[in-house]
Amino acid sequence: MEPDFPTKNNKELFTPIGRLVDIGDIKLHIYVEGVGSPTVIFDTGHGTCSAVTEWSLVQPEVAKITRTIVYDRAGMGWSEESKNSRNSEQIVEELHSLLVNSDEKPPYILVGHSFGALNMILFANKYPDKVAGLVLVDGGSVDFYRNYFKAPKLLMYTLNIFNKMGIFRVFGKLGLIPHIRDRRKRLTEKMVHWMRRSFINIT
Repeated sequence: MEPDFPTKNNKELFTPIGRLVDIGDIKLHIYVEGVGSPTVIFDTGHGTCSAVTEWSLVQPEVAKITRTIVYDRAGMGWSEESKNSRNSEQIVEELHSLLVNSDEKPPYILVGHSFGALNMILFANKYPDKVAGLVLVDGGSVDFYRNYFKAPKLLMYTLNIFNKMGIFRVFGKLGLIPHIRDRRKRLTEKMVHWMRRSFINIT
């Protein structure tokens, strides 16, 4: 049975699925599948444990026809936390640095879900010569997220503590989170293992 919390003795069980790439001040987690061009890059919504698990049903299918990249934004999944602002401008610059430092060549097709859609729109506007296409999946509006991030600080702080303690991992393992319980029916055992590993940021 998999442990619920990382320790000195079992830390290898929580190692990144992909690889960590140094972008200067932090390291970001990137997971690549497939070959070909253009490269499809996926970004996910706010509050996701890991983009890798969020796109785990989609990336393998797209990877059958071209190269695909899923990455964890700073502070998510296996990526290190950043002291910089978490606005879209900063996120776009970090993604660009990640692509350059990992030698991932354009053209790119950008896929953004929810909050990730805002990031991908900004990336396309800032680096139009590198973008071949833009796909928005249930993209959130600027006004929505302007109000969304006004949520009580105590609530956000509490959720962050729960995440670092691995409480959400336990809930997910026990089937107490409907989103995970329903999705698990469609996942392979490998994907389920990935989801368990992504429920805590151990960087």
